[in-house]
Amino acid sequence: MRDHLGMAHDRAMMKTTIWIWGLAVGLGASACAHAPAPLPSQEAQPVFYRGNYITRWDVAYGEHERQVMDIHLRGEWADPDDRLNIRMEGPQPPTVVFAHGSAWYISDKRQWEHFISPFLQAGFNVINLNYRLREGIAPALEDVRKALVYLAEHNEKLKLDLQHVFLAGTSAGGFMSMFHGAAQNSDGPNDRLPEALRVAGVINIVGGGTGCYG
Repeated sequence: MRDHLGMAHDRAMMKTTIWIWGLAVGLGASACAHAPAPLPSQEAQPVFYRGNYITRWDVAYGEHERQVMDIHLRGEWADPDDRLNIRMEGPQPPTVVFAHGSAWYISDKRQWEHFISPFLQAGFNVINLNYRLREGIAPALEDVRKALVYLAEHNEKLKLDLQHVFLAGTSAGGFMSMFHGAAQNSDGPNDRLPEALRVAGVINIVGGGTGCYG
């Protein structure tokens, strides 16, 4: 049953990525000088998870053990015979930042990878993050913002497209994505996102509540 649900979510999210890509182009046209890298069409060969990505596992964006994230960077074949993969150069695709669910109480980013798989197959750069649990909503919200600040401060090395950032999440993660999507318009210094980062959209996959996974 869980596998069937995961597959259903993957199919739904693949359709979402196609729609979101169109939204990114529309929103970005007037907001920045450069355009993001084109993504594969529906007919094109998909970008496969792990096979076409360079992943930096458990990158620390803070000092707490839960303040870590997996950074999946789009790659390209350097030597197909030896299956050697390198980072894709040039204009980058949009960036998806995903926060998992489970009521701010349990779980781990690796347990929710089936939700980010469609984004990877579509060719996005994807950030999958952990945050503090069992400490309330405010610390978790602070962690998501801290992760976004980290991406902005280290983007000279990461080379992400931070002008087309999509915040995504399930349940608790969906709530936090919506919060920070609105926070980029905030005047509060503790809520406002870095100027180098622009949220182009929010993807609330599962909003939470009784029976939301049924």
